Amino acid sequence: RYLTEEAANTLERALATFDAMKLLPYYSQMSWQNAYDVNFNEEWSPGSANIGPVWDKSIVPLAQLLESKFPSLQNELQMLQSDPGLFDELSF
Repeated sequence: RYLTEEAANTLERALATFDAMKLLPYYSQMSWQNAYDVNFNEEWSPGSANIGPVWDKSIVPLAQLLESKFPSLQNELQMLQSDPGLFDELSF
């Protein structure tokens, strides 16, 4: 059911690729310290903050909808998280 060894190998290769990438002149200028910092908003929109949205949510209808539904989505997720194993059961 879980491919732990394969996942660990993939993560190891991803981290090695990130380390090699940071040695290249283009990527050495990015503020990324590790692979978890990679943010393509920063690459595609230089000068943008390395966290948060680049686009104004007023021009992204899906963002508006998700924000308006946040309380109910959060409650549903918390309900799933409060029942151990339920989230995994539903996602597989």
